Amino acid sequence: MHKFKFYKVALITLALLFNYGCSSDYATEALAPPPANAVWIDVRSAEEYAEGHINDASNISHKAILSGVSAVGLTKNTPIYLYCGSGYRASVAKDALEAQNYTNVINVGGLEDARALLNNPV
Repeated sequence: MHKFKFYKVALITLALLFNYGCSSDYATEALAPPPANAVWIDVRSAEEYAEGHINDASNISHKAILSGVSAVGLTKNTPIYLYCGSGYRASVAKDALEAQNYTNVINVGGLEDARALLNNPV
């Protein structure tokens, strides 16, 4: 009985650490204030974007990030700030862009993380 409780507590602890670690990775990547020439991209769905977004952010789905960024004509070193609901889709989009040699891509995390960065830059 005691071994079962120990393993249950250990599994719950690991799950919590993993979840907090993942979410903090997204939100802490962009610590410095964004440069004036930063391009903000909301990689959520059009419906989510319509419910609220960062001013001047383009809406390019994480599934269409490569063609969308190409259509906008961004250079490979343009500072690109990505956000979504929690940071996961922004992470997927960032990986896709970096695989195509974009060198200045930041995953801000979720919409609230992006708002916090713009309102309270470190």
